[in-house]
Formats: sequence, C-alpha cells, structure tokens
Amino acid sequence: GNGGDRVNLSLGDVEVMAPVNLGQSLTIVPLDDNYFDHPDTGDIFSQNIDNFVLDNTLPYLVASLNDEGSFNLAFALEETRDGVVRSNGQTLMFGDFDKEERIFNPGKASEMIFGSRKNDTYEFLVQDFRTINTDSAAAQDVGDDTIRDTGGLDNVLFSGLSLETISKLDFEAVSVGREKGNYSLKTNYNQTENGFVNEGSFTWTGHFREGFEMQLEKITLGDDELSLAQNIYNYDDVGRLLSNTPIQHALEGEDTIMVGNSGRANDSNTFKLGKNGTASIEQTNLYIWGIDSASDVIDLSEFITEPDATLVRAIEDSNGDILQGKFEVDLDNDDTTFELAVHFMGALSVNNSTTLEQMIANANSNIV
Repeated sequence: GNGGDRVNLSLGDVEVMAPVNLGQSLTIVPLDDNYFDHPDTGDIFSQNIDNFVLDNTLPYLVASLNDEGSFNLAFALEETRDGVVRSNGQTLMFGDFDKEERIFNPGKASEMIFGSRKNDTYEFLVQDFRTINTDSAAAQDVGDDTIRDTGGLDNVLFSGLSLETISKLDFEAVSVGREKGNYSLKTNYNQTENGFVNEGSFTWTGHFREGFEMQLEKITLGDDELSLAQNIYNYDDVGRLLSNTPIQHALEGEDTIMVGNSGRANDSNTFKLGKNGTASIEQTNLYIWGIDSASDVIDLSEFITEPDATLVRAIEDSNGDILQGKFEVDLDNDDTTFELAVHFMGALSVNNSTTLEQMIANANSNIV
C-alpha cells in the first residue's frame, strides 16, 4: 500500500528452542550478508520497521529470488549476560546502574569507562579488528583506556593471558590530572588468543588514593585470579594522616599484585604480608612491579621476627638454573618448605637474594 493504506504482513516467525540461562538474554547479531549492503535499508530487525526500510529492502529481495521462490536473511542469536556493555565505536562507556553488575567489553578505541559503587567487571577480550585480510599475527592496537570507578568489588579480566604469561602485563603507579602523587594504577598489556594479538593499556584512576574506595580489587588472567594489595593508611590518635603513601597489604593464601613508587614522590613503599588467622601458614605468591630495592620494605614481621639468611633462596627451574627475580621465603623457619614466593616483575627487578634478605630485615628493624 501507499501512505495510510499500508498493511503490515507477517513474512514468518523465528522460534528459538534452545534454553536461555538465568540472568541472560538473546541479542540479534546481523551477519555479513549482501542484503544489507544498501545504507538506506535501515534496521530490519527492529520491532517497528520503518516504511522506508521496506521500500528499499523488498524490491531488492524480490529481484534476487531468481525464480527460487524464497530468500534468506542471515543473522545469529547470541546469549549475553545481563549487564553487558559493549563499545559502540565511540569513546564513552557506562552501564545501567540498576543492574547488580556491569560487565564492560572495551573495543578498539581509547575509551573512557565509568563504573559504579556496585560490582563491575572490565573484560579485555582478544578481538579481531582488522578490516582487510592481513597477517593475523600482527599486534592490533586496541587503545589506551581510562577507568573511573567509584567503589564496589571490581575485577579486570584478560583473555589470552595466564599466570605463565603474566610478564606481558606491566604495572606502574602514575599521576593523573592534578593528583599530587602517583595515586593511579596503569598497566600496558599484550594478549594473544586464537592467533590474534591485542596490545594496549588501561589506567585505573585513584587506585592508591586515601579514603575514596576507588581501588581495583581483582585481576583475572584466564582461569587464574589474583588480588590487588589492599592500600592501608595509618592515622594518629586524633585522626591525622601519618603518611601520604599507603602500605600495600596482602593476605597469606591470596596470590597478590603489588606496585611500587605509589603515593608521594621519594616516599619508601612498604609491602606487607599479613596472617589470615588459620593454624598453618598457607602458600602465597606476591608479584611486585616497580620496586626500589634501596629503600622499599618487604614486611614479613608477622611471620619472621629475626633476620636469617637461610630463610631466603632463589627459585630454580627444572634444569637447576636460577630464575631471575624469583625467590622463595621460609615463613615458619622449619627448613622444610618455603611458603612464600616473591616474583619481582618488570624492569626494576631484584636479582640478588641478599637484597631481599635486607629488605625483610629492614622491616624487622623498623628501617623505612
């Protein structure tokens, strides 16, 4: 029909028989199909198709039948989790704050991503952004993202990475905007999956700030989950801040990331491991970036009260070769097992066990 005489006709229905998991929904994904090559076609998957869409689509479809009596519209249905937010090619991402959790999937652009005071997950998934058929092994730049989160339990997830490839992350404490010290957290990353390589960075603003609950709590590398050290600020009896640089506190039994050079310039950093209240000491891994071996402190005073050179040994590989920057520490001084593994990451690595022994002794001697 024309004008007001138009009549809507149902051409067919699609019935999905597969069950959808609780908290998830189906999203239509148009596939690469030459029926959609015309820019005037519009969105034929919308519930209320504009008349101009039909005017442009149907003649083209009818002309393509070639006496077959039918035509195909190609699309897929993707099951997505409730709260998923995807990049739309723009540089701003924010989710529905009424959801229990927002799950951000950044894209190729350098996005500004706004989280909430609830739970947020930021998933850096390996994606193929090529527009032409080029070498898939070449690294694709996926931008430098900025995350502004205001609380809750937050997790940054990387696909294509694991504990074995954790060195492809490079954490550092940085200053953003008018911060009067290195109170934000940045990492460059390189991730590979299914032959595709993505490299980029993200900056988590205010991770080390005092009193704002803006800290990132978790990093997930594939199936491996790591904690970020808790930033602890100490105060005197009248509530005055004793230091503008936080103590980074890890808990035994939790593999934890720590980052040096945080807080005010020229301040020493203290990396402390605390007990979790269990009877036996649990195995723990600490991954530390950006340490200053001349002034920073490894505080194991809840476990070790007297300096002892036999408590520290370098980690060796299966061939007996020493692994640079990796050490074991005997926390209970029983000389049978070494419960703590310290991994010094990045360019400022510690490669001498004597240096680690001194950093531990400094904490017991209150030398900061």
